[in-house]
Amino acid sequence: MTNMNDRTSIFHFLAAILGFVEKRSNALVGWPSRPPANGSPAPPSIFRQSLVLAAITVNAYAADPLVLVEVTQVHMGMPVHLRVYAPDEQTGRAACRAAFERIAQLNQILSDYEPDSELSQLVRQAGSHPVPVSEDLFTVLAAAQHLAEQSDSLLDPTAAPLIRLWRKARAEHQLPDPDALRTAQQLVGFPLMKLDETHRTVQLLRPGMLLDLGAIAKGYVGDQALLVLRQHHLTRAMFEAGGDMVFADPPPPPPEVDSPTPQENSGWLVRPESDQLPELRLANCAAAISGDSVQYTIINHRRFGHIIDPRTAQPTQTHRTCLVVAPTGLTADPLATLGTIMVPQDYQALLARSYPQVRVWFANQPAEETTAPSSENPS
Repeated sequence: MTNMNDRTSIFHFLAAILGFVEKRSNALVGWPSRPPANGSPAPPSIFRQSLVLAAITVNAYAADPLVLVEVTQVHMGMPVHLRVYAPDEQTGRAACRAAFERIAQLNQILSDYEPDSELSQLVRQAGSHPVPVSEDLFTVLAAAQHLAEQSDSLLDPTAAPLIRLWRKARAEHQLPDPDALRTAQQLVGFPLMKLDETHRTVQLLRPGMLLDLGAIAKGYVGDQALLVLRQHHLTRAMFEAGGDMVFADPPPPPPEVDSPTPQENSGWLVRPESDQLPELRLANCAAAISGDSVQYTIINHRRFGHIIDPRTAQPTQTHRTCLVVAPTGLTADPLATLGTIMVPQDYQALLARSYPQVRVWFANQPAEETTAPSSENPS
């Protein structure tokens, strides 16, 4: 495979040789180097004819197909998939390696499972002074707090004490103690987390507060992974982890397809498991699928989902799956979760008011697209 600089160099090299050939050939056959003075047409230029051949040769190099490189690693407790088209496998794998290094770095910042993560270190200082944090952590916390305010605390990063109690309940198949839930609720509420954008600090006002970014972190990680791939000059790529997807430019058409249809060439194919959700081709945007159709537990013959409503301290019971397409993963990830638990009319009003580019579909009810007025396809 050759890159663009190689092709340019080849073209210039051929042009130099052909220029020399033109002069020698003109001298041998007696052709003048300039058009005849009497206005008659100049004989065909060997140089010009040969230059066309050179251009065809270089273009053949340019037509070299890209190689699909697929790499999967386990991060954030789940398989993370990267698919990227590169000039060669070595280039693609090197870029994926750099992207996974960034993913691992972000996990050490945003995870509530890792005891030494930046997030875990922050919550250990709850109830004390403002704590300086990294740009990554501040960005995600600010976005999460904004969603909490927009959703009337329905999706709240401070709900971690409740989430942990129900996480334990799912593992032990035993309902949480009601007193423990009431105590945990006293530590929940986005106004208890103070963000100072000027100094980039976070203050948790009550001792014992915890934070959980599970509804938003994966989307941000996907955005950052694709940014790394773009920095390696690979723009045809996608990220997928646990229902969150982020897409760069669309994949190239297959070599065997001479003239792909606009639909075939429009983006990466997304096939949701539910037949109530549409197949989509997406590029330069993000998508997320969320719902309690898979993540749930049965306790005392009752079904409990995995998404907790901080206002009631109970799991939601909507039995709804939501597919969101948005400009970024940082937007798509939490909005998909919110779409499964928020009252549909309130959710649609939120989209119309604050997210006009977002498209949403629901399963387990009539499959229809919910689009805010004057919305546009983010892809």
